[in-house]
Amino acid sequence: MVDRNRITPSIVILFFISCFYFLNLDLIFYFFFIIFILYDLVFSNTIKLNYSFLFFIILCFLLILLNYFGFFLINEFIFLFILSSFFFLSIKKYKNIFFPVSIFSILYLGFNILFIEKNLFFLIILLSFINDTSAFFSGKIIKGPLIIPKISPNKTWSGTTISFFCTFFLLNFLGYNFLFSFFTSISFFLGDIYFSYFKRHQNIKDFSNLLGGHGGILDRFDSIFFPIFLFNFFII
Repeated sequence: MVDRNRITPSIVILFFISCFYFLNLDLIFYFFFIIFILYDLVFSNTIKLNYSFLFFIILCFLLILLNYFGFFLINEFIFLFILSSFFFLSIKKYKNIFFPVSIFSILYLGFNILFIEKNLFFLIILLSFINDTSAFFSGKIIKGPLIIPKISPNKTWSGTTISFFCTFFLLNFLGYNFLFSFFTSISFFLGDIYFSYFKRHQNIKDFSNLLGGHGGILDRFDSIFFPIFLFNFFII
């Protein structure tokens, strides 16, 4: 029996994302996307609201806006270097800072894709839905052994394999080459595992309760983060 608490939010999310896409409100969509992710990080106690964090967020938004309006003061990979440096300088004080820093980095790269070609960004989201949905249903129907039960207790080999091939063949159909399609299809699974590992490490089930049975935005869109990096590196 398929859980309706999972299906209903998926339909609602797809509907609203489609509205933003067809009405060309992609920047507004991304703004809310970032706000909801920040909410998840605060709700799950992944980050603490303090003056240092607020300054850091304001700086990120400022750099994004400057780039958007044509003041290319900073390259995205330089931006990633700054974030990495921030991590290494702070690792003793903030043990879990790598996770939020990696999220901010990918959010910046996601905006880069959205700015250059919005269709690519929404394609990644669509692929994420196809990947997650095919993994969920095939895993429920076929079942079979789990991949990493201590990290992701619901991930089966059957669901992951079928979702990989669904994403792989769709990317090939859209004209992407074999290697890019292969690594991108794997990256959806790796993103899911990365977020699951962090949640187990923090002893939390979901990042928030924004989406009912889905948890928070980070719980639903965890698989898109590594593909965003790959699309930036190989395509953009």
